[in-house]
Amino acid sequence: MATPILSERLRTWEQLSTQLGLRLTEVPHLRAQHEELIARTTAIKALQDDRQRHQSALAREQEELQMEVFHAGETYSALSESLRAAYGRRNKELVAFGLRPRRLTLKARAANIEATSPTSPAGSTPPTAPAPAAPQAGTP
Repeated sequence: MATPILSERLRTWEQLSTQLGLRLTEVPHLRAQHEELIARTTAIKALQDDRQRHQSALAREQEELQMEVFHAGETYSALSESLRAAYGRRNKELVAFGLRPRRLTLKARAANIEATSPTSPAGSTPPTAPAPAAPQAGTP
């Protein structure tokens, strides 16, 4: 058997309380239980009202929280774009701000490795450019 919902139970209890209140002279020995039922139904209604107020406040706070998160995200995006514009998208100093620099392409990585490689070790000769061709005799 399904339990009746609280509003139905409350309505039933109030109906009993109202009708019993009209006839308490016929059954005076039920006065204490009648008063207890009235007190408990009043407490239930007060608790329901409190719960409704809390749920409304929670819904408002949730909406405010979502708006603050949205605005914080927009501010973060604006700041991060400003930092990337100031330092450059590939600058490694962005890591200090918690941002990831853009990765270099393979071609740029290879050029960067060549540019930052240490000088040749001792004993090896650095590559030289071919000597310019000497002018040939008989050419103007």
